[in-house]
Amino acid sequence: MDVETPQFSLNTKLLDTVTTDLIDIPQTVNFDQTLLTYVTSVAPRWGSVEGSTNIVINVDNLGTTDPADVQVFIDRVVCDISSVTLTTIDCTSRPRPGLYESEPTLDIYVNGRGKIDTLGKNFRSKPVVLSFNLGRRLRSR
Repeated sequence: MDVETPQFSLNTKLLDTVTTDLIDIPQTVNFDQTLLTYVTSVAPRWGSVEGSTNIVINVDNLGTTDPADVQVFIDRVVCDISSVTLTTIDCTSRPRPGLYESEPTLDIYVNGRGKIDTLGKNFRSKPVVLSFNLGRRLRSR
């Protein structure tokens, strides 16, 4: 039984053609900053790990007023959106399972714009202290 060795010269030529086509771009690229969407503030900055914190996220140029177009995640947990304007997103945090040792994350996605820049602004969930013990009580005589 004879085995043929595959020839790759044709594939190399096709790859060269594709690469040449991809390099053909215009000399000038226009950048329109008014199309950028980014977070300007988050309030409050702290809330309970138990959730139910109402959060207002101020944005520049959101581009939509439809809550269905926006998704917000705080530490990878959905924040339930109650309203959206061109400059604000109002949402309510959900309970966050466990404590994270890493930095908090705030991810916002807008249909047609993708993930928007938070410029380092975040919301931090803090644990709730239910009770504490300072030690043994001293009895007076």
